[in-house]
Amino acid sequence: MSDPAASQPPAVNLALIGARGAGKSSIGPALADRLNMDFIETDERVLAMFQEQTVQEAWRIHGEAAWRKVELEVALGLVQGESQVIAMGGGMPIIPGVGEAIRSAQEAGRLVVIYLEATEQLLAQRLAGREGDRPSLTGQGVIQEIEHVLADRDPVYLALCDMVFKAVEEPTDATVDRLVSALG
Repeated sequence: MSDPAASQPPAVNLALIGARGAGKSSIGPALADRLNMDFIETDERVLAMFQEQTVQEAWRIHGEAAWRKVELEVALGLVQGESQVIAMGGGMPIIPGVGEAIRSAQEAGRLVVIYLEATEQLLAQRLAGREGDRPSLTGQGVIQEIEHVLADRDPVYLALCDMVFKAVEEPTDATVDRLVSALG
């Protein structure tokens, strides 16, 4: 006798990608709640694999390469899951191997990737006062490096996403309403 659940397609995951400050960690939990899905914050998952208390400490002690290696492991596991809203760290999609895993999950119908696209001005506004929260990616300050980081990552985000969603300054519930409507 066949199991009817076995013939059901896998529940789709939603991956939120974009620059730091785009709103992935703010919108993700509210979106997951609205859609009755689990919320996964990849930076938290990755950080849990280190003894340090902050991303910046983990980078300082272990280096970016060690962080990216763990990010790859986390990403490979998460894209195999079901019914999750995944807030991917801003650099996760650019790691060799992650893009391929994303594409494979998309082709299998298990993953929809949403690029939360934010202007440099909005990112600067949101990151102001939080500069010590994350390590610099370029040796400049977090605010000063936004233009450079976006120039490097935007083409990757655009190539991987199924949907570009404009991040704007509005209450989280309003953003989630717009996003749920856009998802159809």
